Amino acid sequence: MKKSIPIFLSLALGISYAYPCFASPKAISTQNNANNSFLYNDATYTIANEASKYKNGSVYLLNYKGDKIDYEIPEKVYLNGLCYEVVKIDAFAFANAQNTQTITIPSSVLEISNFAFASSPSLTNIEVKDNINFSSVDGVLFSKDKTNLITFPTAKVLDTYNIPLGTKTIKEGAFFENKNLKTLIAPSSLETIEKYAFSKTSSLKEIKDIINVKTIGDFAFANSSISSISLSGNLQYLGESAFYGSNISSITIPHKIGTVPKYCFYACSSLKDIYFSEGVYNIDNYAFANSSVKNIEFSKSLTSIGEKAFLNCDNLKEITLGENIEKISNQAFENCSNLEKISFSKNLSSLGNLIFKDCTKLTNIDTKENIYFTYENSILYSLDRTELVYMSPDINQRTLSLPKNISKIREDALTNIDIVEEFSVDSKNEYFSVENGILYNKNKTKLIRYPSAKETVNFTLPKTVKEIAPYAFKDAKKLIGIIDVSNISKIANSSFKNTPEFSGFYIEGGQNSNFSVIDNILYNKDKTTLIKAPSLNNLKEFKIPNSVKTIGSYAFEDSSIETLDTNNVTKIEGNAFLDSKLNTISMPKVETIGVSAFRGTKLKNLELPKNIKKIDDYAFADCKNLEKVDIKANSFEKFSQTVFYNSNNVKITVPTLSYKYYKKIL
Repeated sequence: MKKSIPIFLSLALGISYAYPCFASPKAISTQNNANNSFLYNDATYTIANEASKYKNGSVYLLNYKGDKIDYEIPEKVYLNGLCYEVVKIDAFAFANAQNTQTITIPSSVLEISNFAFASSPSLTNIEVKDNINFSSVDGVLFSKDKTNLITFPTAKVLDTYNIPLGTKTIKEGAFFENKNLKTLIAPSSLETIEKYAFSKTSSLKEIKDIINVKTIGDFAFANSSISSISLSGNLQYLGESAFYGSNISSITIPHKIGTVPKYCFYACSSLKDIYFSEGVYNIDNYAFANSSVKNIEFSKSLTSIGEKAFLNCDNLKEITLGENIEKISNQAFENCSNLEKISFSKNLSSLGNLIFKDCTKLTNIDTKENIYFTYENSILYSLDRTELVYMSPDINQRTLSLPKNISKIREDALTNIDIVEEFSVDSKNEYFSVENGILYNKNKTKLIRYPSAKETVNFTLPKTVKEIAPYAFKDAKKLIGIIDVSNISKIANSSFKNTPEFSGFYIEGGQNSNFSVIDNILYNKDKTTLIKAPSLNNLKEFKIPNSVKTIGSYAFEDSSIETLDTNNVTKIEGNAFLDSKLNTISMPKVETIGVSAFRGTKLKNLELPKNIKKIDDYAFADCKNLEKVDIKANSFEKFSQTVFYNSNNVKITVPTLSYKYYKKIL
């Protein structure tokens, strides 16, 4: 996904102690006493405060936006007749230097921040003059002893680069956004590749000879074009999101890694083959999600697969789990839409929820080697057949009968069976009952599943029912009526998922100790949470009541709502507006946005308020019409890397002072 981040820098200026000038500088300095910064010769500097490790009279170069082709950083700058020594270059200091090709670092500079020269669009050469900490080799910036490669210029024209022997570390962001480099040859001395080292390199295809590399940091190759790399058998640490969104096509996970970290190969659209070496024991959350993986060779050492590890892997057709896999966590294979067969390992004993959610072709689960589960007649049971775990979408029974010994049904077990019109239960079953083809617990205090294909369009809840289970009415496309929830004490957020014709709720007599209803919309009792606005209410514009602080999960899923004012809402839960027609929203007080909250909506322009703190996975994914996002917040407690997944060509504006923060995360 491509994003532009237009930044309009405002300059705040200030004063501090410095040395008197004995010569009048040929430049104009301007100042503002707000935060010790000033403008001098097309560059902004900030004066080191008293807590700084540098002496009085020291300044940092924050931002240069001049148009010199060759620019030499001054050793000293001047303000109000005082001299200041330039000792530090800050991150992204030259990102706005559109025409600068060569930068010369003076002897006074003692510190260079990571990303100092990153994103400088024309930079091809960095020179160093008599500096005690830094050196230059063929225009590439190194530490003085040449063990650390600090910056390979963004626009340096070179197809192949041999890193000099003796280099031990490629520093954070060293090759960030490089445009031209295609092949990198590493020396035997190289041990560490730090965070973001090759992130967003648009031409890099391969790295050769990283035989002794022990550490690859977070996001090291994220969103790069790298397609070929052989991870060293000496590799001991592989960071989160290390190859996120890259073009890697095949990967062997070396044995010392242990755990494949979160998001490590997320959205690798060219990744087809994965091999796990003996010694790898865990695959963490989202590790291969949204990738194009087709073939997986699990190792014997692998024991667990994390949440959503293979989410949305459409090319997977058949999986044979490693023989010692014991645990598969929630939603591990969710929406693997072409998965047809999976063979369980012998010791697989723990299956999370929604593992095979929306695996619409999964009709063969091989359990013959497994000692905990059995698969019969398109149904996955626990071995003793007391728990119903999963029903295959190929079930062709319009009446589905449950045996007498079933005591537990997983909340997602019945979500893939769209053809069923009614349920029946063995009369000797002690845990479940059926009325009018609808599945309840034994004493009918909980409605478990309303058949998706049931012809009845109007439905009256039995007075005994107190709870509506998760996914109870999922895909009930013919359900039209208004449901009386007078006696209900608990409704799961997902209860009415994908009920496009459902009209809403009412409370007979208006009294319920747990819920309130206004205009067929369901709220909690004190109206601080909006639980469900039925799809069929045909609302185009809506203003959330002043009392509401939370919009619940699936609240406006598939709704016709187009314009919404959230008023005093501070929290929007996961899937709240999933696939709705929403195109305009005002949310001035929102602090938290949950998983897939606005996924698939028609939003065009979006403003994220200054007080927002957390945005979770896929919050604005698949928003094809989204063109402009104006972020007012300076930073986030959580900003998921998948927030704008598959929402292409979004132009993002961020606060000036937060440019460096957003440059890396977007």
